[in-house]
Amino acid sequence: MRANSVESSPTMAGPRREAEEKGEAEVTEPQLSELERAVASAKGSLEVISTLREEFSEWRDEANNEGEKEALDNVVGHIEELGREYEGRLQEAEAQIRLN
Repeated sequence: MRANSVESSPTMAGPRREAEEKGEAEVTEPQLSELERAVASAKGSLEVISTLREEFSEWRDEANNEGEKEALDNVVGHIEELGREYEGRLQEAEAQIRLN
């Protein structure tokens, strides 16, 4: 399942890192807004991912044959992987906000 893992987006590389690369000492106000947008986006994504995980888990539990159960189990595993990715993005953005 690792081959299909979600890559971090360039915007999540972090305004702090971008500022450091540019030689800026601290994150500027527009960059802080970008961090706040990243937090809001990650939280919204996690809500959707949670709903999908619940629905597909239910469908897996209601599946009539092993093939269906296995396929839905793979889908649930992928959704869980996405959830971990977005949780990491959220934590990274929140940590960058706290540093400011």
